[in-house]
Amino acid sequence: MRLDSLTGLRAFAALLVFGRHIAYLFEGAEVNFLSPGMVGVSFFYVLSGFVLTWTAKPGDSSWLFFQRRFARVYPAYAVAWLVSMALIVISSESPVWQDLFALTLLQSWFPDEAIYSGANVVFWSISCEAFFYLVFPWIFPLAQRLTQTGRLTVIAACLALVWVAAAINDPLVPGSVGHWFIYFFPPTRMLEFIIGIMLALQIKHGTRRFQVPLWAASLIALAAYMAAAFVPDSYMRVAVTLAPFALLVFAAAQTDLAGKASLYRLPVFVTLGVWSYCFYLIHTQVLAVGWTTLNVAFGFAPEGQPLSVLVPALAGMLFAGVVASAMLHKAVEAPLEKRLRPAQRTLEPASPRG
Repeated sequence: MRLDSLTGLRAFAALLVFGRHIAYLFEGAEVNFLSPGMVGVSFFYVLSGFVLTWTAKPGDSSWLFFQRRFARVYPAYAVAWLVSMALIVISSESPVWQDLFALTLLQSWFPDEAIYSGANVVFWSISCEAFFYLVFPWIFPLAQRLTQTGRLTVIAACLALVWVAAAINDPLVPGSVGHWFIYFFPPTRMLEFIIGIMLALQIKHGTRRFQVPLWAASLIALAAYMAAAFVPDSYMRVAVTLAPFALLVFAAAQTDLAGKASLYRLPVFVTLGVWSYCFYLIHTQVLAVGWTTLNVAFGFAPEGQPLSVLVPALAGMLFAGVVASAMLHKAVEAPLEKRLRPAQRTLEPASPRG
């Protein structure tokens, strides 16, 4: 069964990441609520584990699974990388080997900011996703053997480990090995992915008596996001929002299965959710081009501008990012996935692109 609320939720997660990147343009605390925006990546990781598990079918081979994930993820990623490299050249900078290394999807394995941020600051997360895809065919059969109690125990253990990692690395120094370990290191981020797997199996094979109203889960997730703006960085990026996001995914899936009304199933949100992977890949390039254009045309930079100037400009860039993501989806992601995907279809996409 299609769970369109989960697709619609991707649009909101991508918007959080966009908000994080525009927050750098403001001075002071007037947009402090945008600072935790990278928790959108955490939501994507939970959702990725959930949807891959929900749509997996017994007997599907690892090789076919890998082919499908490559067809879904890599073409749009490669084109976004080319756009990033073009902007680096146009800006009169010389590409370095770290920018080229991003094509391997191995960058997040190295505790060097120049490597894991190479070419584009958002590409590191796809490196983590590639690792999740690599291990999923082995994790999934093991997870299926767990009892309901076993699944809940794994979820609790993953949540605890996230908090322990945050506590060990507090205070966190950006660019340090600790910063890399809790935010960029694929095995650490896999804890969120595993929670998604367990949630999907819990609904598939566990009891469905525990019902969570979607409105309540949404308010809890929103409250956690707002609270994340007031905690140290090591807790903000994953720990504070992980359990509420897991609850939101669980509630959204339950709502769709029960056929109940859901705001996230509105066609506009589902469509934006379908485009969300491309939006995630391309939005930083749109911001860079947008501010360069405004600087050349009107002679001002984003830093220090009043809200009366920034808000309309950013709204325009958000719209441009949505248009660019639609173009990337229709011209690259969808047609190349169709061409590269094996004929036998057994697994559906998750977020982004999990």
